[in-house]
Amino acid sequence: SMMDEALIPPEDRDILIEYLNDNFGYDAPSRLVELNNEPELDLKALEKAQFVEYRYKEPADEHPVWPWPHRVDFDNDGNVWLSYVGCCVVRFDPRTGDSTPFTGHGGGYGIAVDHSDGTVWFSPANRLDPETGLVDNWIGAGGGSLAFDSKANLWMAGFFGGITKWDRKTNSIMRWDVPVVRSRPYGMIVDFTDKVWFADYHTSGL
Repeated sequence: SMMDEALIPPEDRDILIEYLNDNFGYDAPSRLVELNNEPELDLKALEKAQFVEYRYKEPADEHPVWPWPHRVDFDNDGNVWLSYVGCCVVRFDPRTGDSTPFTGHGGGYGIAVDHSDGTVWFSPANRLDPETGLVDNWIGAGGGSLAFDSKANLWMAGFFGGITKWDRKTNSIMRWDVPVVRSRPYGMIVDFTDKVWFADYHTSGL
């Protein structure tokens, strides 16, 4: 699933498989990366640092895999929202440490708070109303990383190979294919001129 046949002809594929089998096959010796030198640390600066961790523990045996906490965003009230991939989205209050999970709709990889109305978008293309707990889903819109532009339109990086835009004025979805084989759009950001930047997950491109 990680190989696109359009990128490598069958004869080259056989060479690659033979190489991988010889060097990383079942009987191949283990390979480790060894750290030769410890990095120097500024101990005076570290003395002033503070590390705070907020944790949400999902109910035991409720999810088939570890839920993978992934991305965060802030709302207008200073709360922090976390996309908890296999589980839910969680709101943390950094003033008290309290957490509030919103379950039943998954958690997605990306998360973005709409600062105009307080709703929370999480991939793939779900919109949560924190006041009611209700979730709208745009079926087929995809969405990995999420980012708003200056007009409060939402852009979504679709791991399926395209990028998607939710247009606020028309309340509709538009999708574009990326003309790069195996692009797999992933991390995304919108710059101050409303240009959309995203990482090509499988081609090491931008």
